[in-house]
Amino acid sequence: VDLWKQAEMLYKEKEEIIGLLEYINIILYENLLKDNNIKYINSVRIVEETKKRIMANSNYDMSIDNLLLKLWEELHEGNIRS
Repeated sequence: VDLWKQAEMLYKEKEEIIGLLEYINIILYENLLKDNNIKYINSVRIVEETKKRIMANSNYDMSIDNLLLKLWEELHEGNIRS
């Protein structure tokens, strides 16, 4: 629930979403350079898939829902298993 509250701007910024997703990728890339963890590479792929879906006129809210769920799973997977 907290994730959706924090990510509310992604739902509201339909006009600027591609720019926001590119910014997210920049942050993920910077984290990759610091940590060199495969989870950041996988996260960039998730964001790129979302960009493709949105540009192909997929359901916007569902695309953002999918993005948030997959990113959360990828970035927190190690915490769940340990």
